[in-house]
Amino acid sequence: MQDYFIGRQPIVNTNQDIFAYELLYRDSLKNFVTVNDNRFATSQTIINLFERFGIENVIGDYLGFLNLSGDYILSETIELIPKEKFVIEILEGFSSVDKLITRVLQLKDKGYIFSLDNFVYKKSYYDFTPIINYIDYIKIDVRLADRVEIAKRMDILYKISDKLIAEKVETKEDFEFFKHLGFKYFQGYFFERPTILKTKDLEPNQVGVIKLLNLLNSYASIKKVKELFEAMPDITLRLIKFINSAAFGLKQKINSINQAINLIGYNRLKIWLLILTYADKQNIKKSPVFQTAVIRGKQLEILSENFKDIDKDSAFLVGILSLIDVVIQKPKEELFEQINIDELIKNAVLFKEGKIGTMLLALELDEKNDYLVLIETLSNLGISMETFVESKLKSYAWLQNLLKDI
Repeated sequence: MQDYFIGRQPIVNTNQDIFAYELLYRDSLKNFVTVNDNRFATSQTIINLFERFGIENVIGDYLGFLNLSGDYILSETIELIPKEKFVIEILEGFSSVDKLITRVLQLKDKGYIFSLDNFVYKKSYYDFTPIINYIDYIKIDVRLADRVEIAKRMDILYKISDKLIAEKVETKEDFEFFKHLGFKYFQGYFFERPTILKTKDLEPNQVGVIKLLNLLNSYASIKKVKELFEAMPDITLRLIKFINSAAFGLKQKINSINQAINLIGYNRLKIWLLILTYADKQNIKKSPVFQTAVIRGKQLEILSENFKDIDKDSAFLVGILSLIDVVIQKPKEELFEQINIDELIKNAVLFKEGKIGTMLLALELDEKNDYLVLIETLSNLGISMETFVESKLKSYAWLQNLLKDI
């Protein structure tokens, strides 16, 4: 059976909230990064998105940026793409700029939105001058850009569009520099996996969560757990709201911690308490770190069903803990010293040991689009690429259900 892929990378605003996703052509067997045939790549991306994955599952309520070949833009097929959901990215290399300009004007009149990709200061782009007046977004590759040149020409760029996107942002320094220049949107691996910028004291809610986790890990009595929850009403109310989301799939509403413990048990409570740490002081619906963490957790849970010797809750917990250092701004090792975490879970997170650790490694390889190593890793686990992709799609859908209710 044929395996199908689609790449997805968040585009964030100056607050690092998700604004949109760029959708990218991916093929596990050939042309992993290099696309030699733009028409083929475009067609496969569209088919995978609309027919095999589903728009709602991949981008939810956000905009999607689509790289389209010249032939595709000139064709009538482009009008099958919902203009309310997508931004059309125009690439260099059109054989007839005049035809492209005419077509862009027609589509703009119909409400389509356009982005100019990989903008650089050279003659081939100046040939696009009439089109530039109708462009909504301009994307600049910060790895290739001359920073001094861009700083000098910001007034020119702003005359073209005030919606500038810095792409290939890999470090905090990249982000801060282009944010200071006036760029409004940013794209790059930094936002999917930010580094720890500084070590600081835990927030009061985070301290409360750690106290609760230690109590649950010690298998304290329900009475003691309930008493500690009652001393933290804010955490309790938020936790109950999470648990009652449609994504959790409970047949009855939870109204108290006592009820939650009886229905879902200590292990599930630990998972949802950790998810709460991502919710502190940020809009989790727009946080790429939160979304990556819960997708990892859910995907690991789904993949663990392929093994009789793996606990699903432990797998989910590993996914949530894999990015916890970004949230608490402390190394994971320091957090694990404060909570009595199971050695299997700790080693999976820190050293990618065991089956769960290897599955976590596979997820990280997928996020980095390192498909050659990913295929080898999945083969060692005995997991097919079809199963892996299906688990990712189910995780995306689960996340969208969760976001609707929180």
